[in-house]
Amino acid sequence: SVENENAEKVQNLQQKIVNEQEINKQIEDEILKLRIELDSVKQELITSKENNKDLPKSNETKLLKSKDEEIEGLKKKILQEQQIVAHVQVTQEREIIEKEREISILNTILTKERQVLIEKERE
Repeated sequence: SVENENAEKVQNLQQKIVNEQEINKQIEDEILKLRIELDSVKQELITSKENNKDLPKSNETKLLKSKDEEIEGLKKKILQEQQIVAHVQVTQEREIIEKEREISILNTILTKERQVLIEKERE
């Protein structure tokens, strides 16, 4: 029946929202891991600077440059992940708004169908 189809659509939409929220959580977890990795690299850099004071300047410069490049790479990764999260959130918000509209329309249809059934029962 139409009522069952509408209920199924609502259930499917709710499941899609749950799935999108799970994806969003996974992306946020990845950003957190990248931030922890960045902090770790920064700490490693500080430690290596302290440990390598006696190294020749050229080796120290290479090491610093390498660590700086690694930090920049991690910063880019974090920025990309943040942009992905922002895009996913905007997409989710659009989908939720659209699904809420669909639910509203389906509820209106159900209400009208119920009224028709009630009127038929009265006859």
